[in-house]
Formats: sequence, structure tokens, C-alpha cells
Amino acid sequence: MSTALFHHIVNDSNNREETYKQFCLDAKRMMLVINGKEDNHLPVKCIYAWLVNLFADEKVGLWFAYWCTQTALASIYQTKVLDINHRLSLGNNDHKKSTTTGFVYHLIDDGRQCVYICLSGETDDDAHHTNHSEMYIYKPFRVCYYSDHLNCMHTLFYYHLQVHISTHNIGHHDVKWMKCKTRTPLDVHVKRLTQDHQEERWVVLR
Repeated sequence: MSTALFHHIVNDSNNREETYKQFCLDAKRMMLVINGKEDNHLPVKCIYAWLVNLFADEKVGLWFAYWCTQTALASIYQTKVLDINHRLSLGNNDHKKSTTTGFVYHLIDDGRQCVYICLSGETDDDAHHTNHSEMYIYKPFRVCYYSDHLNCMHTLFYYHLQVHISTHNIGHHDVKWMKCKTRTPLDVHVKRLTQDHQEERWVVLR
């Protein structure tokens, strides 16, 4: 069963228009890989039109396009910032100084967003006839606080955000935060993204 957010995004004409505008802005700043192939030469409007019309039900394509935008990820960032400040501030008297934002610890963008779309058919056209295609979104962050001693922002550790969208459970999304002690390439976590169960063929996207 699809969620209230899904219906809100795909059925409201204003939201559809906002998704289109935001996609055109954000697509220029992300890496989009479709079945292992990256093409940076296509105009973003063409990519949007292709994505929306990829599936028999255009609402599925709209849902995928929405999750390519920063609008979709904003609430995930906000929730994580609140969680970080709650957990790290407990029992920590060294960094209690409040900031103008109300947060001591900050989640800072640390690189380009990567979007991997895995179509379960052998060709792009086969996606029209299948009900199980997937999208994985990766984005790197670092957790920082302002150090009076160093007089600058100090990095505590790094996070990789992963969001998983699937036509198998449309309207839902799965979120994972992977913690790294040092700066780590995103592709460390992109080991396997989907599997063809009939042929037992692993599809690796990097």
C-alpha cells in the first residue's frame, strides 16, 4: 500500500510542478547512473521526461524523480541533526555552547550526491513490464562542531546516507546512515545493489 506522502507528491499538481523545478536544479549537481551507465551529456529536462515515462504508471516515475531532489532528503537531514545533537550532547560538557541555530553539532554536506537506478529488465524498455525496479541514493556528510581552541569547525566523524526506493513497495523508502571514522569513498558501500534471482546474476554498480 502506498503512503500518504506518495499520494501527496504524485496527485497534487502544485507538488508535481515543484518536483519538476527542483529536479532540474538538483540533477546538475548529482551523478546519475542507470544500469551501470552514466551519461552527463543529456539535458536534465530530458532525464526528467525519461524517468517519469519509464514506467507504465507515470506516478512511479514521479516518485523516483521526487527522491532525486533535495526537497525529499531535507526531512531526513533534519531528523538526523536532532538525533546527533541529542546523543552527543548527553554527558558531554566540552561542547555545550549553543549556536544561533540551536545546534552544537552540525551535519555538513561533504560531496556529490550519487543516484543509482537499477532496472530489473534486460533493457530499459523492459521496465514497463516489470514491477521491481530500484533506486539507491548515496550522499556523504561529516559531523562537525565549532572548536574554540582551534577557532574553526572540527570534524568528529563522517556519515554516508543511503536511501532505498523500490517499485516492490511503492510509496515507502528505507534510510540507512553508515558511520565512518575517516573520509571514505562512497563506492565502498556500493558493493551490490540488486540481483536477478532467475539467473543468479549479480549486478554491481560503481
